[in-house]
Amino acid sequence: MFTNNNTNNNTDNNTNNTNSNFQMNKVTNGEYNIKFYLENNNIQLAKTIDFNLIKLLYELNQDIYEKIDLKIFNDTQATILAINKHLFQDLGISQKYSHLKISKYILGSGKIIFDLQTLKTNPGEHSMSHLIPEKAEQLPIKQFTIACNVINQHKIEFGIDFKIDIDTIELPVFVENALCKIFIKMFKRVKQFIENIQ
Repeated sequence: MFTNNNTNNNTDNNTNNTNSNFQMNKVTNGEYNIKFYLENNNIQLAKTIDFNLIKLLYELNQDIYEKIDLKIFNDTQATILAINKHLFQDLGISQKYSHLKISKYILGSGKIIFDLQTLKTNPGEHSMSHLIPEKAEQLPIKQFTIACNVINQHKIEFGIDFKIDIDTIELPVFVENALCKIFIKMFKRVKQFIENIQ
């Protein structure tokens, strides 16, 4: 289990799309994939791949998210409601949030997959529904999968596929590019945080 005691979230100021350990490719408009390796010889990483990893992804990015609520039902099912800060308010673009069902699959002894699917949020059905701003828009995430390939107990390969349904939401190119950089930063912070654990 990971514990984040740093709320300043200043773990990464570099949003380059590619370096020797971190690659992000644009497949098409609104669709991206990320690949990186996570390595730490001080902990057994393979035993830490659970829903706390998803929680850490959001907790390390409190400058991006206003509120998050993760509900874990069992070892394979959870949901998360994440309300983004109003990042593009000055541009007249509505605030965004996501409500996702998370399913965890274990494929043999060497691969774990998290499949995140958008849940339609109806007023009052969620414990945090009252915190969703009235004019906020649900981000239509069409695909969000995190594949974890265990190389050994101390090294894991991550492959992330992320797709926004651009047919149901208006996203100017510069906003899509900004969201892309934010997404990169989120995962880089997780990578740096875990790899710095002594």
